[in-house]
Amino acid sequence: TVTVNGALTAATTNSAGLLKVGAMALEGGGRLIVDLTNMTQAAGVGWDLITVSNGTGTMTVNATDVNTFTVGVRCASISLPGFDYQSSGQWLIISNGILAAGMDTNKFTVQADGFTPNIAGGTFGIATNGTEGNIWLTFIPSPTAPTNFTWDSGADPDTTWDTAVNWLGDAVMTMPAVQRLK
Repeated sequence: TVTVNGALTAATTNSAGLLKVGAMALEGGGRLIVDLTNMTQAAGVGWDLITVSNGTGTMTVNATDVNTFTVGVRCASISLPGFDYQSSGQWLIISNGILAAGMDTNKFTVQADGFTPNIAGGTFGIATNGTEGNIWLTFIPSPTAPTNFTWDSGADPDTTWDTAVNWLGDAVMTMPAVQRLK
């Protein structure tokens, strides 16, 4: 049984990996670092995955809503293939297969201070599927996440950021406090 009451990193470097354990206990104050490298790839290849007895093992969550288990999200690159801060997503990080004793998403805290790509006010969280012990890392975009704009200089550019013709599709910048570059 792997008891996580200190720091556990599924991969030893800033790259994704697969960790197989026989049984697992997640304790309050424990920490799991999940490395994300390519969200278009499979779990265990593009991001860290822990499998408990190949998805049929025993896992308990002994953390509480006061003394939570922390999942740290880490991506060292400024860009992450397959990740879009304007879209929600979920990624399997612990494959257990059997409903974990003590499972409640309020017993988890997610820290994204090691995540370099822009999340534009979005948030990471934890989810379960309710009938199995699988644990998913989730991302919910901010309802006010900015739209991507592409500068195309327009037909008669006046070099200001708030002139629609200067942007691909002539989209007017509606972000607050548009700054002019001169």
